[in-house]
Amino acid sequence: MLRRKSDDRALLANLVFCLDRMGQTAAALRLLREANRMFASDADSLLIEGRLELRLGNTDAALAVFRKIVDLWPKDSRGWSEIASVYTIKGVPEMAAMHAQKARDIESAARR
Repeated sequence: MLRRKSDDRALLANLVFCLDRMGQTAAALRLLREANRMFASDADSLLIEGRLELRLGNTDAALAVFRKIVDLWPKDSRGWSEIASVYTIKGVPEMAAMHAQKARDIESAARR
């Protein structure tokens, strides 16, 4: 599929979603990782990748993916918000609060 429809992100997202819902989260993650390596990733596909890592309990891997998002797209509040969620799960409330505030600041600036 990746070799024939490399630009069809909607198809890829649907396939990943279906695999995840069928209990094949690891397979969905492998497919998405391969796609993100083969083609230019975007924030949406990286968000999905990070969320799949979280579903599998891989908090450190999820954190690495979400950090990549904030490195590449620092004004996308979703990456900051997801990092806050990971720190909440890991039991580090100070880091969670700091990243959640950064997400709120970005959202607030975007509304101005």
